[in-house]
Amino acid sequence: MKTGLLSPSFLALTAGGALAAEIRVLNWQGYGTDLDWAVEEFAEATGHSVVHEYFNSEQEMLTKLRTNPGAFDVVLINAAFTGQAYEEGLLAPIDTSGIENYGGIPDKFAEDPSLVHEGEVYGVPWTWGLTAIAINTEAFDEKPTSLEVLWDPAYEGRVSIRDDAEEAVHLGALATGQDINDIADLDAVEQKLRELMPQLRTFWSWRTTGISSWQRASSTSRAIGPARRSARPRWAFRWSSSSPRKAPSPGSTACPSRRRRSTRRPRPSSSTG
Repeated sequence: MKTGLLSPSFLALTAGGALAAEIRVLNWQGYGTDLDWAVEEFAEATGHSVVHEYFNSEQEMLTKLRTNPGAFDVVLINAAFTGQAYEEGLLAPIDTSGIENYGGIPDKFAEDPSLVHEGEVYGVPWTWGLTAIAINTEAFDEKPTSLEVLWDPAYEGRVSIRDDAEEAVHLGALATGQDINDIADLDAVEQKLRELMPQLRTFWSWRTTGISSWQRASSTSRAIGPARRSARPRWAFRWSSSSPRKAPSPGSTACPSRRRRSTRRPRPSSSTG
C-alpha cells in the first residue's frame, strides 16, 4: 500500500520563459535556489539575472499564476499541485532534450502522471523528502514510534503542527490507517483531526515560526510529520514553466533547465548550508 506522496520539487515553465536578460522566478523563499552564490554563479555563467517573487503557500502560488499571466518564467511547484496547475492551463510544456542530466532522473519521478500529459513534460523533478517529527527530548524518556503521540493526553496543549490543510489531512489519514493517496474515509479523518484540536497550542506556517515555538519552550511535541517507524508522508517539488509566454529553447542560456544545473552544483563553502 502506498503511504506517501512521491512528488519531488519540479521545474515548471509558466507558458513562456523569457528570452530577455531577466528570468523571473515564482519561488519558496530560502529553499536553496535563491541563495546568493547560486544566483551570482548563474549570472556569471549565462549573463542573465534572476528576479524572485515569493509565495507562502501553494494556494498563493496558484493565485499569482492565475492573476499575473506572463509575469513569471519559472515556478517551483509541490508535486501535489502540478496536475491542477496543468488542468488550469497555467503551465507550458518543457523540451527536456536540452537538460544534460535529465536522463539520470529515476523513471518514477520523470514519468510521474502529474508531470507528463499527452506526451509532453510539464515539470522537471528537483528534490523530494520525508516529513518528520520533532520532539523536545527533555520531555520524553523514550522517542515516540507512532503518530499517536500527538493525541496522547499527556501532551494536551503542547503540540504544534504546520498550518497546512493537505498535511493535516495526511496526518489524519495515516493516524486512521489509510493511504494518503487514496483516502477512503474522510469522515474518519475529520473526526481524528477534531480529536487533535485540544492537543494543539499553535499552528506554524513557516519554519521560523516553528523554531520560535521551540525557543519559547511552548511545545513538548511539535509535529512536522509522522514519527519514525510509522508511515511517512513524502513531498516533492518540481520546477515548471508558466503560461502563456513562449518558453526559451533548451539551448538558450535563459532556459530554466540550465539554471537548474547551476543551482544544484555543489559548492565547497559552509555558508551554502
